[in-house]
Amino acid sequence: HREVAESLVDSSQTSSSQANMKLLAKAQEDLADVLAGHITVVQKLKRLKPITETQSVLLKTYIKAKCEFYLEHMSEFRAVKHKLSESVPAESLDFIQRVMDKNAIISTHLLLRQLVYETISLCEKYSLEETLLFLLLDAETYVESDVTKCLKAEKEDVTKHKELVKEMIKSSLKTNRLIRPSPRLLALHGACHVQKLMMTRTVTVLSQVKVQLQLAAAHRSFSDSKGALQEVLDKLETEKKREKKETQDFVFVERNLAELCSG
Repeated sequence: HREVAESLVDSSQTSSSQANMKLLAKAQEDLADVLAGHITVVQKLKRLKPITETQSVLLKTYIKAKCEFYLEHMSEFRAVKHKLSESVPAESLDFIQRVMDKNAIISTHLLLRQLVYETISLCEKYSLEETLLFLLLDAETYVESDVTKCLKAEKEDVTKHKELVKEMIKSSLKTNRLIRPSPRLLALHGACHVQKLMMTRTVTVLSQVKVQLQLAAAHRSFSDSKGALQEVLDKLETEKKREKKETQDFVFVERNLAELCSG
Protein backbone atom coordinates (compact mmCIF):
# COMPACT_ATOMS: atom_id res chain seq x y z
CA HIS A 1 0.00 0.00 0.00
CA ARG A 2 2.81 2.40 0.92
CA GLU A 3 4.75 1.67 -2.27
CA VAL A 4 1.77 2.18 -4.57
CA ALA A 5 0.76 5.35 -2.73
CA GLU A 6 4.28 6.77 -3.00
CA SER A 7 4.34 6.04 -6.74
CA LEU A 8 1.19 8.14 -7.12
CA VAL A 9 2.57 10.93 -4.97
CA ASP A 10 5.87 10.98 -6.91
CA SER A 11 5.78 14.04 -9.16
CA SER A 12 7.42 12.07 -11.96
CA GLN A 13 4.37 9.81 -12.10
CA THR A 14 1.52 12.28 -11.78
CA SER A 15 -0.11 10.94 -14.94
CA SER A 16 -1.21 7.89 -12.96
CA SER A 17 -3.36 5.45 -14.89
CA GLN A 18 -6.67 4.11 -13.67
CA ALA A 19 -4.95 0.72 -13.32
CA ASN A 20 -2.55 2.17 -10.72
CA MET A 21 -5.38 3.86 -8.87
CA LYS A 22 -7.38 0.61 -8.82
CA LEU A 23 -4.27 -1.12 -7.50
CA LEU A 24 -4.04 1.41 -4.69
CA ALA A 25 -7.74 1.03 -3.90
CA LYS A 26 -7.26 -2.75 -3.70
CA ALA A 27 -4.24 -2.32 -1.41
CA GLN A 28 -6.24 0.00 0.87
CA GLU A 29 -9.12 -2.49 0.98
CA ASP A 30 -6.79 -5.37 1.86
CA LEU A 31 -5.14 -3.34 4.59
CA ALA A 32 -8.53 -2.25 5.95
CA ASP A 33 -9.57 -5.93 6.05
CA VAL A 34 -6.44 -6.87 8.01
CA LEU A 35 -6.92 -4.04 10.50
CA ALA A 36 -10.61 -4.90 10.89
CA GLY A 37 -9.60 -8.51 11.54
CA HIS A 38 -7.35 -7.38 14.39
CA ILE A 39 -10.20 -5.44 16.01
CA THR A 40 -12.46 -8.51 15.81
CA VAL A 41 -9.79 -10.81 17.27
CA VAL A 42 -9.07 -8.43 20.15
CA GLN A 43 -12.79 -8.21 20.97
CA LYS A 44 -12.97 -12.02 21.10
CA LEU A 45 -9.80 -12.26 23.20
CA LYS A 46 -11.19 -9.81 25.75
CA ARG A 47 -14.16 -12.12 26.29
CA LEU A 48 -11.88 -15.01 27.34
CA LYS A 49 -11.67 -15.80 31.06
CA PRO A 50 -8.24 -17.15 32.07
CA ILE A 51 -8.18 -19.76 34.82
CA THR A 52 -4.55 -19.55 35.94
CA GLU A 53 -2.26 -16.60 36.60
CA THR A 54 0.02 -17.72 33.75
CA GLN A 55 -2.91 -17.75 31.32
CA SER A 56 -3.91 -14.29 32.50
CA VAL A 57 -0.42 -12.87 31.94
CA LEU A 58 -0.15 -14.49 28.49
CA LEU A 59 -3.56 -13.21 27.45
CA LYS A 60 -2.84 -9.64 28.58
CA THR A 61 0.53 -9.69 26.79
CA TYR A 62 -1.03 -11.01 23.58
CA ILE A 63 -3.86 -8.46 23.64
CA LYS A 64 -1.33 -5.68 24.26
CA ALA A 65 0.76 -6.83 21.26
CA LYS A 66 -2.35 -6.98 19.06
CA CYS A 67 -3.41 -3.48 20.10
CA GLU A 68 0.08 -2.06 19.53
CA PHE A 69 0.19 -3.64 16.05
CA TYR A 70 -3.18 -2.13 15.20
CA LEU A 71 -2.37 1.35 16.51
CA GLU A 72 1.03 1.45 14.77
CA HIS A 73 -0.28 0.35 11.37
CA MET A 74 -3.51 2.33 11.61
CA SER A 75 -1.44 5.44 12.29
CA GLU A 76 0.75 4.77 9.25
CA PHE A 77 -2.32 3.97 7.14
CA ARG A 78 -3.85 7.35 8.00
CA ALA A 79 -0.54 9.14 7.42
CA VAL A 80 -0.23 7.68 3.91
CA LYS A 81 -3.84 8.60 3.10
CA HIS A 82 -3.21 12.15 4.37
CA LYS A 83 -0.08 12.43 2.19
CA LEU A 84 -2.11 11.26 -0.79
CA SER A 85 -4.82 13.84 -0.13
CA GLU A 86 -2.21 16.62 -0.22
CA SER A 87 -0.35 15.43 -3.33
CA VAL A 88 -2.72 13.60 -5.67
CA PRO A 89 -5.31 15.43 -7.82
CA ALA A 90 -8.81 15.53 -6.36
CA GLU A 91 -10.30 13.63 -9.31
CA SER A 92 -7.83 10.78 -8.73
CA LEU A 93 -8.66 10.62 -5.02
CA ASP A 94 -12.36 10.62 -5.86
CA PHE A 95 -11.86 7.74 -8.30
CA ILE A 96 -9.90 5.72 -5.71
CA GLN A 97 -12.57 6.30 -3.06
CA ARG A 98 -15.38 5.34 -5.44
CA VAL A 99 -13.64 2.06 -6.23
CA MET A 100 -13.15 1.39 -2.53
CA ASP A 101 -16.76 2.29 -1.71
CA LYS A 102 -18.11 -0.05 -4.38
CA ASN A 103 -15.90 -2.98 -3.42
CA ALA A 104 -16.56 -2.49 0.30
CA ILE A 105 -20.37 -2.49 0.00
CA ILE A 106 -20.33 -5.46 -2.41
CA SER A 107 -18.10 -7.43 -0.05
CA THR A 108 -20.45 -6.60 2.85
CA HIS A 109 -23.46 -7.74 0.83
CA LEU A 110 -21.83 -11.01 -0.23
CA LEU A 111 -21.09 -12.01 3.36
CA LEU A 112 -24.48 -10.89 4.63
CA ARG A 113 -26.34 -12.74 1.85
CA GLN A 114 -24.34 -15.90 2.55
CA LEU A 115 -25.13 -15.56 6.25
CA VAL A 116 -28.84 -15.31 5.37
CA TYR A 117 -28.71 -18.44 3.18
CA GLU A 118 -26.89 -20.45 5.84
CA THR A 119 -29.31 -19.28 8.54
CA ILE A 120 -32.32 -20.28 6.42
CA SER A 121 -30.82 -23.72 5.84
CA LEU A 122 -30.01 -24.32 9.52
CA CYS A 123 -33.40 -23.04 10.75
CA GLU A 124 -35.18 -25.41 8.39
CA LYS A 125 -32.92 -28.38 9.16
CA TYR A 126 -33.08 -28.08 12.97
CA SER A 127 -36.53 -26.42 13.33
CA LEU A 128 -35.10 -23.29 14.96
CA GLU A 129 -36.91 -20.01 15.65
CA GLU A 130 -36.34 -17.45 12.89
CA THR A 131 -35.87 -14.24 14.89
CA LEU A 132 -32.22 -14.01 13.85
CA LEU A 133 -33.09 -14.67 10.22
CA PHE A 134 -35.58 -11.79 10.11
CA LEU A 135 -33.00 -9.43 11.64
CA LEU A 136 -30.50 -10.40 8.94
CA LEU A 137 -33.08 -10.04 6.17
CA ASP A 138 -33.95 -6.52 7.36
CA ALA A 139 -30.28 -5.52 7.36
CA GLU A 140 -29.69 -7.08 3.95
CA THR A 141 -32.48 -4.95 2.47
CA TYR A 142 -30.53 -1.79 3.30
CA VAL A 143 -27.19 -3.19 2.14
CA GLU A 144 -28.62 -4.46 -1.16
CA SER A 145 -30.23 -1.07 -1.74
CA ASP A 146 -26.86 0.65 -1.25
CA VAL A 147 -25.20 -1.82 -3.64
CA THR A 148 -27.82 -1.07 -6.31
CA LYS A 149 -27.42 2.72 -5.89
CA CYS A 150 -23.63 2.40 -6.05
CA LEU A 151 -23.67 0.26 -9.22
CA LYS A 152 -26.13 2.60 -10.93
CA ALA A 153 -23.99 5.60 -10.03
CA GLU A 154 -21.02 3.85 -11.69
CA LYS A 155 -23.24 2.91 -14.69
CA GLU A 156 -22.70 -0.81 -14.13
CA ASP A 157 -25.12 -3.60 -15.02
CA VAL A 158 -27.13 -4.43 -11.86
CA THR A 159 -28.73 -7.57 -13.34
CA LYS A 160 -25.37 -8.97 -14.38
CA HIS A 161 -24.00 -8.22 -10.92
CA LYS A 162 -26.87 -10.12 -9.24
CA GLU A 163 -26.13 -13.18 -11.38
CA LEU A 164 -22.46 -12.96 -10.40
CA VAL A 165 -23.42 -12.73 -6.71
CA LYS A 166 -25.45 -15.93 -7.01
CA GLU A 167 -22.52 -17.78 -8.53
CA MET A 168 -20.03 -16.46 -5.95
CA ILE A 169 -22.23 -17.40 -2.99
CA LYS A 170 -23.00 -20.80 -4.50
CA SER A 171 -19.27 -21.47 -4.69
CA SER A 172 -18.60 -20.10 -1.20
CA LEU A 173 -21.33 -22.26 0.34
CA LYS A 174 -19.50 -25.32 -0.99
CA THR A 175 -15.99 -24.33 0.08
CA ASN A 176 -16.15 -21.72 2.82
CA ARG A 177 -19.22 -21.88 5.06
CA LEU A 178 -19.51 -19.22 7.75
CA ILE A 179 -21.40 -21.44 10.24
CA ARG A 180 -20.11 -24.97 10.81
CA PRO A 181 -21.80 -26.92 13.61
CA SER A 182 -19.55 -29.33 15.51
CA PRO A 183 -20.61 -33.00 15.10
CA ARG A 184 -19.52 -33.71 18.71
CA LEU A 185 -21.47 -30.78 20.18
CA LEU A 186 -24.44 -31.60 17.96
CA ALA A 187 -24.52 -35.10 19.42
CA LEU A 188 -24.37 -33.65 22.95
CA HIS A 189 -26.68 -30.62 22.70
CA GLY A 190 -28.57 -30.97 19.42
CA ALA A 191 -30.37 -27.89 18.06
CA CYS A 192 -29.30 -25.77 21.08
CA HIS A 193 -25.70 -25.95 19.85
CA VAL A 194 -26.74 -24.77 16.36
CA GLN A 195 -28.83 -21.89 17.74
CA LYS A 196 -25.98 -20.67 19.94
CA LEU A 197 -23.43 -21.06 17.16
CA MET A 198 -25.59 -19.09 14.73
CA MET A 199 -25.77 -16.19 17.18
CA THR A 200 -22.05 -16.26 17.92
CA ARG A 201 -20.93 -16.48 14.30
CA THR A 202 -23.41 -13.80 13.23
CA VAL A 203 -21.99 -11.38 15.81
CA THR A 204 -18.42 -12.19 14.70
CA VAL A 205 -19.11 -11.82 10.97
CA LEU A 206 -21.24 -8.68 11.27
CA SER A 207 -18.75 -7.03 13.64
CA GLN A 208 -15.95 -7.58 11.17
CA VAL A 209 -17.83 -6.46 8.05
CA LYS A 210 -19.08 -3.38 9.90
CA VAL A 211 -15.52 -2.38 10.80
CA GLN A 212 -14.28 -3.19 7.27
CA LEU A 213 -17.03 -1.00 5.81
CA GLN A 214 -16.18 1.83 8.19
CA LEU A 215 -12.46 1.65 7.36
CA ALA A 216 -12.71 1.16 3.59
CA ALA A 217 -15.72 3.28 2.64
CA ALA A 218 -15.93 7.04 2.98
CA HIS A 219 -17.43 8.25 6.26
CA ARG A 220 -20.42 9.77 4.43
CA SER A 221 -21.11 6.62 2.39
CA PHE A 222 -23.66 3.88 3.15
CA SER A 223 -25.01 5.31 6.39
CA ASP A 224 -28.16 3.16 6.05
CA SER A 225 -26.13 -0.05 5.75
CA LYS A 226 -23.82 0.86 8.62
CA GLY A 227 -26.80 1.71 10.80
CA ALA A 228 -28.61 -1.52 9.88
CA LEU A 229 -25.57 -3.66 10.76
CA GLN A 230 -25.17 -1.85 14.09
CA GLU A 231 -28.87 -2.29 14.85
CA VAL A 232 -28.62 -6.07 14.41
CA LEU A 233 -25.56 -6.19 16.66
CA ASP A 234 -27.31 -4.08 19.31
CA LYS A 235 -30.39 -6.33 19.29
CA LEU A 236 -28.25 -9.47 19.54
CA GLU A 237 -26.34 -7.97 22.47
CA THR A 238 -29.64 -7.15 24.22
CA GLU A 239 -30.85 -10.71 23.63
CA LYS A 240 -27.59 -12.12 24.99
CA LYS A 241 -27.93 -10.06 28.19
CA ARG A 242 -31.56 -11.16 28.60
CA GLU A 243 -30.62 -14.84 28.25
CA LYS A 244 -27.77 -14.42 30.71
CA LYS A 245 -30.08 -12.81 33.27
CA GLU A 246 -32.65 -15.59 32.85
CA THR A 247 -29.94 -18.20 33.40
CA GLN A 248 -28.70 -16.42 36.53
CA ASP A 249 -32.28 -16.13 37.86
CA PHE A 250 -32.86 -19.85 37.22
CA VAL A 251 -29.66 -20.81 39.04
CA PHE A 252 -30.61 -18.55 41.97
CA VAL A 253 -34.09 -20.11 42.28
CA GLU A 254 -32.69 -23.61 41.94
CA ARG A 255 -30.12 -22.95 44.68
CA ASN A 256 -32.79 -21.57 47.03
CA LEU A 257 -34.98 -24.61 46.45
CA ALA A 258 -32.07 -26.91 47.18
CA GLU A 259 -31.35 -25.04 50.44
CA LEU A 260 -35.01 -25.25 51.47
CA CYS A 261 -35.14 -28.97 50.76
CA SER A 262 -31.92 -29.64 52.66
CA GLY A 263 -33.20 -27.55 55.57
